[in-house]
Amino acid sequence: LITNSIANTIDYRVEKVWLDEENNPVDAPDNAAVSFNIYRSLGDTQVGEPVASCLLDGIVDDEATLVNRQLGIYVQELEPWVATITPLAEYDSEGRQYEYILLENGNNGDYFPTYETTKDEQGNYDTTVYNRPGEGNRIMVRKNWIDDSDNQHRLPVTISVYNRDTNEKIGQTVLQNGIWYDWVGIGQL
Repeated sequence: LITNSIANTIDYRVEKVWLDEENNPVDAPDNAAVSFNIYRSLGDTQVGEPVASCLLDGIVDDEATLVNRQLGIYVQELEPWVATITPLAEYDSEGRQYEYILLENGNNGDYFPTYETTKDEQGNYDTTVYNRPGEGNRIMVRKNWIDDSDNQHRLPVTISVYNRDTNEKIGQTVLQNGIWYDWVGIGQL
């Protein structure tokens, strides 16, 4: 008997970087701690409850912490401000690929988070969250695919954001390479 199967799990790496007004790396504020939620979707469904939550505090964890007993998901801060969330299911029971979305919770005072997310060839996610001083507003844009996870035929998608009152374009992003969401800065309201 020969059984073919795929390794149905991936990892999610998150790194928190603190920057000054000129975008130079700086130490985190005293007693800083940041919490994140990871959500999953099938690309054509709404994002529901988080499948994992984690706290980064700049202190290395001696061992991984179970954060979702039902799904067996663990989090470990492996170095200051860098954590890995694992294992995350890559596919559902029908073979459709999950999409994972990481969001920072709460307010970090005068810091404004910006996200850079990539996926490697094995499907693992890597998000760097940059916190800079300053104000601003942004919206999340997301491409929902209704193609039953036909990833091979997904081409880059450009999404533009316009001011509703003036019809002026105020932002744009290109979604591609398995990351079908992004944040677009919309300035002060």
